[in-house]
Amino acid sequence: LITDDHRTIGCSPDRLVGDEGLLEIKAPLPQTQVEYWISGEVHERFRPQLQGQLYVSQRRWVDIVCWHDVLPKVVMRVEPDEKFIETLGRELQIFNYFIERVMEKIRATNELPISQGRLALRTALRASVEVNP
Repeated sequence: LITDDHRTIGCSPDRLVGDEGLLEIKAPLPQTQVEYWISGEVHERFRPQLQGQLYVSQRRWVDIVCWHDVLPKVVMRVEPDEKFIETLGRELQIFNYFIERVMEKIRATNELPISQGRLALRTALRASVEVNP
């Protein structure tokens, strides 16, 4: 797992490659594998994952390896899309701000007197917000 310095965002590529790259492995359906061979492009649904990995890791590229047990493997290199990454960074800041506000409310709620029936819930909530080094 790779995280930013504040441990508020992270990614888990399948492997680090040298000092500059990442590796992501996929095992698509046969028709998708053939599509990759024809188009030479990574499916759009993987764009957030791959660009997110590049954003968090600050690496220069990620190779996506698609394999199927009958078809030849496909290897495609993806480099950072600066515009996408800039937008992703803003959205992650908004998301983390929202999460912090929710956690503040949870912490404030835990400080209020609660009925005995909710004691187990209070204990579970308190344990879930404690950060272990």
